Amino acid sequence: MRLRARFALALFALALLAAAAVPLPAQAIEYIWRPDRGAFVVRTDRAGLFSRMGHRHEIRAESYTGTFQFDASSIETSRIDLVISSKSLRVVDEDMDPKDIAKVQADMESKVLEVERFPEIRFLSNVISKEGEVDGGGWTLRVSGTLALHGVSQPVAFPAVATLENGAIRLKGEATVKQKDFEIEPISVGMGAVTVKNEVRLEFDLVADAEAVAAPEAAAIEAVESVETPSDSAATPESPSPTPR
Repeated sequence: MRLRARFALALFALALLAAAAVPLPAQAIEYIWRPDRGAFVVRTDRAGLFSRMGHRHEIRAESYTGTFQFDASSIETSRIDLVISSKSLRVVDEDMDPKDIAKVQADMESKVLEVERFPEIRFLSNVISKEGEVDGGGWTLRVSGTLALHGVSQPVAFPAVATLENGAIRLKGEATVKQKDFEIEPISVGMGAVTVKNEVRLEFDLVADAEAVAAPEAAAIEAVESVETPSDSAATPESPSPTPR
């Protein structure tokens, strides 16, 4: 019984290792966005008769979530999901007085984005196509998808570059959107003498980490070790004592 049990266990281990040695079809790896390692910036420009008196605003997203499901062997099956907290957007203009920054921040939250009504900004890709490769393990991409902003969803498309860096993926690029496409009226003062341009530039340099995945060989070994090996006493039960006559 002991030999039979150990022989069966050995066959089981060999089968697992053999299966792990067979090349598996490539599949997308799910990377998780890391706001502490990336940047998402909104840049506005000025317009109007006295536009020189206005400011170009820089707004940064401090909180966002989502995933980048990426398959280097089949890029067209990759997918981007990015959700930005509207309340986390912060005006960071360095050339403005703190009181003026606070006023712009309040206007952005209440009049432009209406963050209480629309707490999230979301981009979800539907087509990612490879346009070329870059040195060091990267790809130039064309990304198309839907941007949901201020309660309105609109298609957007933009170029981007994806690179792999020590178990993480970096996505870098920029896109331009029009505020009025999302039913946002650009802020203006002085009867339109100074106004924020309708076009807004979105710049992103995002980093995402891959979830840890055990190597096939390690998984096989772990599976084998999890099988309880019969003890000698269990494999060879004691013979019952003869019944006295």
